[in-house]
Amino acid sequence: MSSVPRWQRRARPSVPQDGASHSSPFPADAVGSALCLGRRMADTALHLARKVIPEVPVRQWVCSLPWRLRVLCGYDRRLCAEVLEAFIVELTRS
Repeated sequence: MSSVPRWQRRARPSVPQDGASHSSPFPADAVGSALCLGRRMADTALHLARKVIPEVPVRQWVCSLPWRLRVLCGYDRRLCAEVLEAFIVELTRS
């Protein structure tokens, strides 16, 4: 058994029996980056819950985004800030 984690093995190029090289559709960094992105979001949520949001009843709003925009916002801070600003503007209107 290989000591390489399973998710890394899937992301590496495979060499079939005929000797031609075939790669997975995702680069090796894409899988690792997704894991880091999830960890960063969890750390941010924990920070907000423990240190930012006070211990009082809070109304929670949810902003659902299409999957592709969600991924882009995870990697682009400016885009995420613009989406958040538009969401807040719409909330303050109502």
